[in-house]
Amino acid sequence: MNPFNRFNPQGPPSTADHPLSFSETLLYVSQVAFLALGVYRALQGAREICALLSGRVSRFPVIPNIRRDLSRDLDAWVATQGPCKEVAHEVKNRILECYLNDTFELDISGSMISSLPSCLANFNLKELNCRRCPLLTLLPDLPNCSIFNCHECPLLDRLPALPSCHFLDCSYCPLITLLPDLPICRFLDCRECPLLTLLPDLPNCTALDCHECPLITRLPALASCTKLICSRCPLLTLLPDLPSCHFLDCSRCPLLALLPDLPNCTFLNCSRCPLLALLPALPSCISLKCSRCPLLTLLPDLPGCISLNCSWCPLLSRPPAALHPSASVVSQGCLLLNLEARVVPNRVFPPADLKRCPIHWKDLNKNPLKVLKALLPFLREGSFPNIVFLNEDGTPQEGSDVGGLGRHLISQLFAQLSKLGCIP
Repeated sequence: MNPFNRFNPQGPPSTADHPLSFSETLLYVSQVAFLALGVYRALQGAREICALLSGRVSRFPVIPNIRRDLSRDLDAWVATQGPCKEVAHEVKNRILECYLNDTFELDISGSMISSLPSCLANFNLKELNCRRCPLLTLLPDLPNCSIFNCHECPLLDRLPALPSCHFLDCSYCPLITLLPDLPICRFLDCRECPLLTLLPDLPNCTALDCHECPLITRLPALASCTKLICSRCPLLTLLPDLPSCHFLDCSRCPLLALLPDLPNCTFLNCSRCPLLALLPALPSCISLKCSRCPLLTLLPDLPGCISLNCSWCPLLSRPPAALHPSASVVSQGCLLLNLEARVVPNRVFPPADLKRCPIHWKDLNKNPLKVLKALLPFLREGSFPNIVFLNEDGTPQEGSDVGGLGRHLISQLFAQLSKLGCIP
């Protein structure tokens, strides 16, 4: 007989009418225990659901210390947004989605909201993008935020605490006067903040753009900085040491009179600095712009420079002693500068090198570019010999430059070539 057919939920079957064996009694007891376990699990599940809905239990522990009344706080914040409540509801949904989906990024760029809820300070928010929010005036503290972008927020006058920030873009915020401490910031863009007066210490900064900040008078130490843009800072008088800098734009700084050592700089723009009279050594420079520096009288050696703009420097009388052979040079307005004098004075060309130059004297007139090409591998310091092309009667030939070089031949070089038998 199947014992399930005699199962009675009101109690065990009558032993008088249907006596049970030991195995049937054991099976009956197991069924009751199984039923009790099912009821217990159902009650436990219902309790968890109720607790989750009431906000007492967090199923997403990634965001610690989340307030129990999160939804109520967000509703209260929405009520403060005035005519932008519909937009605020969308932002509220994004915040809830960020919380429930265990994400760490919030993008509200372009929103017409005036503030963000204070409960964001309790989130483990890593990235916040609120760029181009024209009505944004207030932000909560963001202790865990590593990437923060509030570019072009015209009514924002202060930034929250950002102790964990690596990347900060607060450019084009005209009301910001001060930045928070940024102990681990690597990238800072604060260009065109007209009321910004001081920058915090930036011991780990590798890239700084403070272009057109007219009230900044000095910069913090930037030992790790590889890219610095501080152009159009009219009150800036001095730059810090920049041992790691590869890119420097300090143009249009009228009070800047001196540059620091730049051993690793490959790009330098110091145009329109009227008090700048001397440039530091630039052994790694590839591109130099120093136009319209009226007190500049001398340029350093530029052995690797391929682009030089020194136009409108009226006191500049001598080009760099060493300049890359194929350098592009703009020297308009430099009345005293003679770019034809690129050879080091009293230069001695090693005879061993000259003997290997495949030059025929006729090529000096008929094919001057061939001569230049033949000489390039044997010249030192990247300078050209100034070559003059002779007429048949031996007189110097007059005319326009060839290949950017003046038509002047160093007689000493020609005599050496003849003496060594390089010219048949």
